[in-house]
Amino acid sequence: MTQIKECKASKYIENLNEINSFIQAKKKIDTLDNTERLLNLIKIYFETILYHQTHSPSKFHVKIKGKIYESVLNAFDENGNPIKLEIKDISERFIIDVIKEIRKNLTVELFEKLIILLNSILVNRRVLKIHKLLLINSENNSFQNEWDKLIRLIPEKLATESLQIRKKIITEVLKAPSSYQNDEHLNEFIDTLNRAYIFYTKFLIKVQIANNHIIDVFKTIQDELNVLNSIKDIKHADIKSIVYFLLNELTSNNNLFLFDTKDEIKNVLEDYKEYIDEEQLSNLREFLNFNPENFTLGNATVELANQFLKCRM
Repeated sequence: MTQIKECKASKYIENLNEINSFIQAKKKIDTLDNTERLLNLIKIYFETILYHQTHSPSKFHVKIKGKIYESVLNAFDENGNPIKLEIKDISERFIIDVIKEIRKNLTVELFEKLIILLNSILVNRRVLKIHKLLLINSENNSFQNEWDKLIRLIPEKLATESLQIRKKIITEVLKAPSSYQNDEHLNEFIDTLNRAYIFYTKFLIKVQIANNHIIDVFKTIQDELNVLNSIKDIKHADIKSIVYFLLNELTSNNNLFLFDTKDEIKNVLEDYKEYIDEEQLSNLREFLNFNPENFTLGNATVELANQFLKCRM
């Protein structure tokens, strides 16, 4: 895994100039196609942030080899007007812009390199949790309709590790969400975190199915149910939604793969019924008892439209 560490004092200004160069180039050039340089730009950004965290005595200033220097990034607001920012202020927007440039020349191999790099940042203990959260958000905003497909194309071990890393961060933030969001948007933020937790769990199951590891699907669901003991006391964790999602995945995948008997699944539903409401439990029971032999379409025709798939990978 790529190692992220605080840059040397002698590299700070050089790194800042490199970051500034990208920001200025984005205003003039439609596509920046040096993908290795773009990947390295993400790396040096976070290494520069680590230096800034330790050596910034005041806003817009940083201490380098005993001297205080002005540390300013010349950026632009949404209307294109020039503004001055600190390096820590641009985290989300900057990473989105870099990843969008990477996407223009995306291959599976390049996506794998990107994931490895982002993982190294997300597991780094010195990177502040707020920056990790912004990085996850940048990633999601950059691959809004593709991430779940791409994650299934890289090696399963890497995909699994990547999903677990992100889930762990989401769980940690749920313990004190008000530290990362103001009161006005706090409820919406908490809802987003819970949906993200479910989102990553669902993709973990999809990765296992894509790799034909069906037994692992049911082990993952059971492991997630067992984890409830460690997250049910987290005040802002939406246990009801999480449990319903897991039981629904258990039921639907069992209907598909016939891993356990219906009686065994019924027992699991009984074991966890205290976490969900009666309507949800009723829906799960009905779904479990669904018999395709009793289902008819009547007079119906289905036509497949002509499909065209363009894939760059």
